[in-house]
Amino acid sequence: RRVAPPSREARDAARDNAGRAPTTANTSAAAALRARLMGKKPANAATANETNETNANATEESLPLVTADGRAAPGAFGRATTLAGGVHAAEGAVRKPSKTTQRYDTSEAGGDGRKARYYADDDAKSLADLVAAERHGAGESYDENLARNITRKGARYKALGTERERDNAVDDEYDNDAGLEMYESRDSKKSDAERQRRAKERAVREYQISQKRLSKCQYCLEAPDRPKHLHVAYGNLAYLMLPMSGRLVPGHCVIAPIGHVPSSRACDEDVFEEMRNFKKCLVRMFASQGKGCVFYETVTRLGGSGVVGAAASSHAFIECVPIPDARVDDASMYFKKAIDEAESEWSVHDAKKCISTAPPRGLRGAIPPNFPYFHVEFGMRGGYVHVIDDESRWRVDLPRDVLVGLLDLPENVSRAKRRPLAPPALKREIDAFLDAWDPVDWTKQLA
Repeated sequence: RRVAPPSREARDAARDNAGRAPTTANTSAAAALRARLMGKKPANAATANETNETNANATEESLPLVTADGRAAPGAFGRATTLAGGVHAAEGAVRKPSKTTQRYDTSEAGGDGRKARYYADDDAKSLADLVAAERHGAGESYDENLARNITRKGARYKALGTERERDNAVDDEYDNDAGLEMYESRDSKKSDAERQRRAKERAVREYQISQKRLSKCQYCLEAPDRPKHLHVAYGNLAYLMLPMSGRLVPGHCVIAPIGHVPSSRACDEDVFEEMRNFKKCLVRMFASQGKGCVFYETVTRLGGSGVVGAAASSHAFIECVPIPDARVDDASMYFKKAIDEAESEWSVHDAKKCISTAPPRGLRGAIPPNFPYFHVEFGMRGGYVHVIDDESRWRVDLPRDVLVGLLDLPENVSRAKRRPLAPPALKREIDAFLDAWDPVDWTKQLA
């Protein structure tokens, strides 16, 4: 009996199956995903199981749309463009560096040497795109790009031995495109799709690092190890608590913002006002006991820019120490003398070591933001602020040492025995503070 030869389709299928590599987990998952997108069912149960395992291993990160300074997070609202064709018009387009080092492109200027453009991608965006990118926080920082490129290409500058070679290297910035490219980011030579992918990966990585650091901050309410038993009252944006350790006198307390900000000078106006409300209530509370208040804040670690830099900064807090009314005037002189002697006479801010913060000037009118400083305030009458020149040499215990000498406290209270109180003593002190705070508690109005 003669057997019919295989059909043409059967031979093609057999040849394809013979040359096909064994199916791996990645290819099967890709096939299952392709089938789902096309509205089909997976080929078999094993493929479906592998797809489910792949989806289970994938994690999603919910990133904030706005940064701490109120600007849009990179990639949060897409990359809107006014160019014809939208975002996809420029996808896949990669800038190729010019083979020459000529500064001007004279192809469109009639060849007369007039300047046509500085950068090769000047025509890729309209003015509206550049303005929108700057407002959304996606604009380039040319100073950071230059520092990063110099660090990456440091060998080019180390080899310049003579002064003439160094001068010629500086002139490159004005003679050709090679100098101008030092101000560009490496991402500018990639396609829009690649830049978006790298920006998303960078945002997720920075967010995870910042959350890990914030989880260790004992003044953040989201931290799992925060001392909840020491918290006294909560506002919408700030709260009052007793110190975790190092209590100088009964009634010693701490005012802190709920958000992780490096200083009270850098926080928003509404946060600053809530912290002032706590100050006013504490002044009233201790005034009924015949005492005055000394508020002080030391800011020495401001962190850096971006999400990671903000998380690396210290959490702002203001300490309040009650003192007898008779010693309030002496406290002003004690602190002024201590600030004058705190740093060298050759420091940058030696001419203005003590800047008055008396009303209506206040702290915000005395110094600009993003400066390390020490601020002491006596009641609500203002005080002094000092801009710290060298953070590494500044004594963080300076206000404690001044108050120890002013109140004639034992010396070991300042440094050697900065321990938390024993639980029974701490319980009695918390109860006494709550009884005194209850009549002046302004947070009751928020309920």
